[in-house]
Amino acid sequence: MLNDFLYKSLVQFHSNSTIYPHGYLQPLVEAARSHCYVENVGNRADSLHRRIEQTYEEQIADAYFKALSPAVKRMHLGSVMLACDFTEEDFYGYTSDLWLHGWTGEQGVQAHYKFAVLSLVGKQKIPLMAVPAHVGMSKEEIFSFFLAIAKKLQLHVRCILLDAGFYSGEVIESLKGYKYIIRAPQNEVVQRFIAATEDWSSYRHEIEWNGYKTIRRTKTTIVIVKRVRFKNTFVDCSYATNMRLSDGMSYVHLYCRRWQIETNFRMEDQVKIKSKSRHILVRYFYFMISLLLHAVWLMTWSHKMAFDTFKVHLANQLLFAVEGLAYVHPVF
Repeated sequence: MLNDFLYKSLVQFHSNSTIYPHGYLQPLVEAARSHCYVENVGNRADSLHRRIEQTYEEQIADAYFKALSPAVKRMHLGSVMLACDFTEEDFYGYTSDLWLHGWTGEQGVQAHYKFAVLSLVGKQKIPLMAVPAHVGMSKEEIFSFFLAIAKKLQLHVRCILLDAGFYSGEVIESLKGYKYIIRAPQNEVVQRFIAATEDWSSYRHEIEWNGYKTIRRTKTTIVIVKRVRFKNTFVDCSYATNMRLSDGMSYVHLYCRRWQIETNFRMEDQVKIKSKSRHILVRYFYFMISLLLHAVWLMTWSHKMAFDTFKVHLANQLLFAVEGLAYVHPVF
């Protein structure tokens, strides 16, 4: 799967090339295992970056899909839940471009690169796709692409779980035909619904938004669940949804499955390849390597060994292969 991704994402190699895609795999995995720069573990970083910069964002995304999709289809997943969220990478320089989202400068962080990730949540946790998000990028554009990926994978989507950042008429309009639960920000309208609720209740609501050079209106249902206990605090929960469940806590329990994507991000941070590159394709390529390593472990080894153990075994196996030695316990 990793070799497939490298062959499909990098530009075509000339017949007289002395380095083939699989030649980059060992330093990439070692950098991911060590959470360091590719430059620290080999002498091929310059040629790797040159090849990455010659490719395209669409080619990297397509390579990830083609590497992952056969294994996902073989799993016969049945009904699944999807979640989408953004994760960020710190940037410490002072330059600016459309891919850098401004930050406070706290602890030297001047900006963030952002990646939108689509993932299975619940029983299965596989990251299915990711795209880099530039400043001003439409969430509806991102989500339309992700829904097209779900269709290509022939997934039967039980529901889609989204954080408050996706609460908009534009996104809800794009979800027609899908069941969804979106955490609703507690604006003035939602605050009135909360004040009118004793235990839990649902309210019809219409969202006005600007689209296609006109004012558009999208209908949804706002569900309010009062005084939900999270650890030592009580919270009033509010969701936008088109699902009809038996009681308020059923909405809360279902939405909490979305937190799995946050756990995924923490796992993928364990195999993050460091980079000082300002080129978004290099950042994106490294990010997809982290997602793919996590996906391979989830689909093949998560029931037998911890993620830390897997990445050590994989790095060692590839190092042995470079030296022409057999590895006793291969994982790849």
